[in-house]
Formats: sequence, structure tokens, C-alpha cells
Amino acid sequence: MFKKKVTFPDNWIYIHDKNVNVARIQNYKNWSPFMVPSEEYTSYGLEYFCQKGDGLWEKSDDELFSMAIDEIKKIDLPFSEIELEYKVLRIPKAYPVYDHNHRNRLEEIKNYLEKFPTLHLAGRNGMHRYNNQDHSIKTGFLCAENIAADKKLFDPWQVNQDAIYLEK
Repeated sequence: MFKKKVTFPDNWIYIHDKNVNVARIQNYKNWSPFMVPSEEYTSYGLEYFCQKGDGLWEKSDDELFSMAIDEIKKIDLPFSEIELEYKVLRIPKAYPVYDHNHRNRLEEIKNYLEKFPTLHLAGRNGMHRYNNQDHSIKTGFLCAENIAADKKLFDPWQVNQDAIYLEK
């Protein structure tokens, strides 16, 4: 997070540059102005795809921060070193892993979990299903609607079945 009002206009951008390790950059302020302390601030989330045990995962927070700043500069992304703060989050198993029997196992689990009407599954890890971030958020909204209504109005499992993106 840093002090700067204007940056890139998207919520996220994918980075396709062999000179950097960053794969995607979120612009949290564009998701919601409430994700920064005030309009003078911007917050980027630099995402690095790695897994426990590899060199990138094992870097210290300070090493990752230093690498992120260098990479922001390399790709010429607007930022400011004024009031610069950072936080490193390592999220194991951020993406589900599919195998040849994934669908059958998932159906078995879904059928079993229907016994628990107050259990609501949402997002990638909750549904053990790859969804884009907007689709994952949508499943959470639908679960919230179901909880508020105290009955099943929506089926979150139908989100992203037609491969339509929800962004406008």
C-alpha cells in the first residue's frame, strides 16, 4: 500500500513478461474504495504462483517485498514509495488440483453434504473448484442470500457453468 491516488484502471492485470516472476497484480482500490484507508492510497496485490518448498515460497517476507518493488519498476507500473507498507500472505492450496476422478468424488461429497442444510460452501476452496475471483465472490453472495432468507433460493454450484464472466 502506498500513497498515490491514480494507478491503472483495472481490478487486476495478468503479467506476461519473462523478466519478472509476478503473474497477476490486483488493484484493490478498484475492487472497492473501502479496501484502502482513504482515496489518497492505493494497494496492489502482487501474486506469485508457487508452492510450499520451492524457492519463491521459501524467500523471506523482506526478500519478496524487495523483489516486488523491483518488478513493479521493471514493468513500469505506477506507484509511489511514499508511506509504502507491505504484507506477505502465503496461501497454500490456493487452486484446487484436479485428477481423472475429480468430478465423481466432488459429486459424492456434494451429495453427502446435502445432509447439512446450514452448511454453505463458497469460493475455490469451499467448493474445491476453480472459479475466477469474480465467480468465487458471487458464490459467497448467493450463500449470503440463502442464509438471509433461511432457505435455498440460489444454487452457488451453478455459478460459472456457462463460462460467462461477471465483470462489467
